[in-house]
Amino acid sequence: MFFRTAALMLFLVTIPTITLAQLRTGSRATNRKTSKTRTTVSVELLADAQANGLTAQQWGRTFDKIGYTVRIRRAILKEKPEIKEQTRGRLREVKVIGKLDRSGRLIFADRTFSPSQGAKLAEWLRSLEVYGAQGSPKGKPVWGLDKSQFDILFNALSPKVEADIQGQSLNAAITAMKLPATYPLRYTVAAKQRLGTPSANQRPVRELLKGHSKGTALALALREFGLGFRPQRMPNGGLELSIESRDKVSDVWPIGWDLRAQRAKTAPQFFKLVPVELDKVNLVDALTGIATVTDVPIHLDRFDIEARGIDVDRIVISYPAKKTSWSLLLRSITTPYKLTRKFRIDENGRPFVWVTPLVPKRRAK
Repeated sequence: MFFRTAALMLFLVTIPTITLAQLRTGSRATNRKTSKTRTTVSVELLADAQANGLTAQQWGRTFDKIGYTVRIRRAILKEKPEIKEQTRGRLREVKVIGKLDRSGRLIFADRTFSPSQGAKLAEWLRSLEVYGAQGSPKGKPVWGLDKSQFDILFNALSPKVEADIQGQSLNAAITAMKLPATYPLRYTVAAKQRLGTPSANQRPVRELLKGHSKGTALALALREFGLGFRPQRMPNGGLELSIESRDKVSDVWPIGWDLRAQRAKTAPQFFKLVPVELDKVNLVDALTGIATVTDVPIHLDRFDIEARGIDVDRIVISYPAKKTSWSLLLRSITTPYKLTRKFRIDENGRPFVWVTPLVPKRRAK
């Protein structure tokens, strides 16, 4: 395979060469060590001028029943519902300010409770006691992280992978990536079970990931084994990277991100006309050659491709002598084998092509 690749690259390099806004920087998030942090939750309700006194008494009894104290008062100036958090040593104080309207509902910053929803109110207050002002991450967008947390994590995963990890075992490859120590890895039971199969233990990382950002490199390496990762916000306020089995979890860290500009501006060398001719060349070697000439990595979604019974290592392609763009050439040599292409960028803004199985769109009935 080495000689086929070398021959193709020699042919391609004889062809005349065609010649993200900067990410915000931020200090790295530090995981607080697991400690005996004690959290108190206090609730203040701003009573509407038309609020019913009987309803206020009813809510007072509800709070007493669920084990939380409440203070009902008039709003001062332009006060509005919000949640505040302050930490002093090992004491975390969460202050919840809501509004009691004239219909008897409690209105908070992101939710509302009717008088019959005391149990749901208790569940929510308990989540604040465990997770702090952000509440439980379950069901929230961007893995339950706020914008600041996400930005810091994104920046921490942006530095390039300096080591050549192709051909190494998954564990060795992840170690060589030198991921930020502030975000420890944790394998779920399902992920461990998937890696426990003999085929997974013997198979090395096949994609060339050196030079990619650490987030995309980790996502690509895990993808080969049917895995993915996602950040998990822990009760102590820290973050960890949870490695998941993709047949159990779908919202994992993506394989790259949407382009910030048009494809022709992101990777202009891919869209210039060049003379090309390929005669019975292995598809994988052709992709390697195109990536070398354009300096735009091309990655195969091998796990999903092989799951559909497509053996890319056995595909041999030809292409008639003519002028075309690398983009059109790539489409011509992959589409017949039910493969499609997506331009993506990694966390550092580096463009690459992601080759995946073509999934037909279902017709609406």
